[in-house]
Amino acid sequence: MNTALTRYDDVCRSLEELHRVDKVTEIIDKAAAMQEYARRAKDPKLIDYATDVRLRAEIRAGELLKEMAATGQRDNGKGNRNPDLKSQAGAPKLSDLGVTKTQSSRWQKLAALSKEKQEAKISSIKERTERAITPPPKDPNKVKGPKPAPKLNPESWVQATPEECGKFVKVVGPREIVAAVGAREFYRSLTEEQKDALWAAERADQDAKSQKTNGRTAYP
Repeated sequence: MNTALTRYDDVCRSLEELHRVDKVTEIIDKAAAMQEYARRAKDPKLIDYATDVRLRAEIRAGELLKEMAATGQRDNGKGNRNPDLKSQAGAPKLSDLGVTKTQSSRWQKLAALSKEKQEAKISSIKERTERAITPPPKDPNKVKGPKPAPKLNPESWVQATPEECGKFVKVVGPREIVAAVGAREFYRSLTEEQKDALWAAERADQDAKSQKTNGRTAYP
């Protein structure tokens, strides 16, 4: 049998045999420390193991806390209402056991679930914790870096309508277009309507930059 599986079975068996809350919380603390180490090391197998052990230990702690409250072995904060039991004056409180009220409530809720729901809860939390340290698969179709700018085809520009010309200028930018084909060849290929569209786009661009500059607050 696999050594890791044997060790895991031993831990689960030990939890069932434990009858002291403080001994169970020691396992919870050790499993939590192992979880943190696995998270930092990004070790999915280790965090899966540590999460499983921690949750099963929390369930066992919830079972023991519930039993202790029912049999008067701990002070439930409500006084002793069972006439067959002695006074709870000497019974330990949650704080004496090193357990907070939040932990006690959460652990007892886990313990109250059916075995099927407990296993489903454990599987769900394990998947979530493992997914948190596992990077998403890389998309082979995703291109790193900025998208390349559209290339200018002079023939397409000459044949473009004024509306198409204006859209292309907004996408590529007049400076980029001039840099791609040369100013003389570029302007020579323009119709009067295309020139008007180009100058309108340039003016709009300059106005936008001017407004952005003027809108800034000057600090001494």
